[in-house]
Amino acid sequence: MPPHFHAVKADVRRGLAEERDEDWLACLARLEERPAREIANPLLACLPLGGRSTRRAAAALGRAVARMAGEDSLEAARNMVRRLMWQMNEESGNIGWGVPEAFAEILACHPRLAEEFHRILLSYIRKTDKDDNYCDHAVLRRSCFWAAGRLAQARPELAATGRDALVAGLSDEDPECRQEAAAALRILDSASGKTLSGKK
Repeated sequence: MPPHFHAVKADVRRGLAEERDEDWLACLARLEERPAREIANPLLACLPLGGRSTRRAAAALGRAVARMAGEDSLEAARNMVRRLMWQMNEESGNIGWGVPEAFAEILACHPRLAEEFHRILLSYIRKTDKDDNYCDHAVLRRSCFWAAGRLAQARPELAATGRDALVAGLSDEDPECRQEAAAALRILDSASGKTLSGKK
């Protein structure tokens, strides 16, 4: 019988809280010995923990969903991404803490999912003044800009489609969003030799 959800979640939380990176990596290795479906939901539940724990949970979830796509089914992996999309929707009743980070890590880990969903991830930072996905919550939007940077790091050719939104982010009303937008642009532009203004 597979471990109970709460037991796996408790194991995950212990690992996320490890002070030393090597201890966390050892925990991550243990988690990856388990089926991806078994650890995906506990990792998803840990995304709102904040700080280092959120980043670790997001990274582990990215790897788990990529494994799920390979060893289980691509459709199951797509459904995990759709769950994240739903949590970013105001109608879900969630704020979405940790969701952009997890979304980005999944796309960083799996090329097919990146191709299919990168435009959705970038839509959270693209303000059109129409009916769009732009994230109005400034604190959560910081994570959206970070996620764009993570995508740029792993898949710059896809992240480039959001460059205009990143440039617009340099004028964001929130100073930390501006910092994250600038950081993402630096990552993206290092691959193309451009500057923040768009000129070579």
